[in-house]
Amino acid sequence: MGSLDFLPNHHKFVIIYGTELAKNPKNARNHFNLGEAYLGLGMYDKAARSIEEAINLEPENKEYVKGLADVYYLEGLEFYNKKEYDAAERPLEESIKLDGKRAEAHCCLAKTLRGMKEYDKGIREADLAIKLKENYEDAYIIGADCYFKKADLTENKASKFQLYQNSRKYYSEALKLNPDSEEAERGEARALWQMNNFRDQ
Repeated sequence: MGSLDFLPNHHKFVIIYGTELAKNPKNARNHFNLGEAYLGLGMYDKAARSIEEAINLEPENKEYVKGLADVYYLEGLEFYNKKEYDAAERPLEESIKLDGKRAEAHCCLAKTLRGMKEYDKGIREADLAIKLKENYEDAYIIGADCYFKKADLTENKASKFQLYQNSRKYYSEALKLNPDSEEAERGEARALWQMNNFRDQ
């Protein structure tokens, strides 16, 4: 394989594992390795297809299932970072179906749902992230923000006050975890200000 030395590793591995699979298409490990190489190139569809083939050949292999969850999570994260929330939702949900214990996937989905103004679903995913990772500052902030934004849209005064109160509680938990968080500090102050408005009425 000396002729491939000029290629970056992931490009090189795509050729190597592709060549091996041409000889033996039933080798699950090579399908998985090919998928990992595609993932390194950011080619999520091809990565998913290759790892799915590995899973079809060895359905009980947990490494392969986790690898496919990684592909979907990273794809969703990339869409989220581009603020393409509609595109991010599906791969994040697929990742969670495969590996429901990844707190980061739940938190990223919560952020995505917040961006889509699906605040109830965002709160649910933030809570799941916190359940999986107790001291998860970012998840508390996302949950707090979803409560706050939902309160802004709520007409019923009693419900509105309760939502602001929940928002303040989540921001407070984030501050306990990181007293230097300016985002949590500002958020708690906003929620308190809204709550005090109700008391003054």
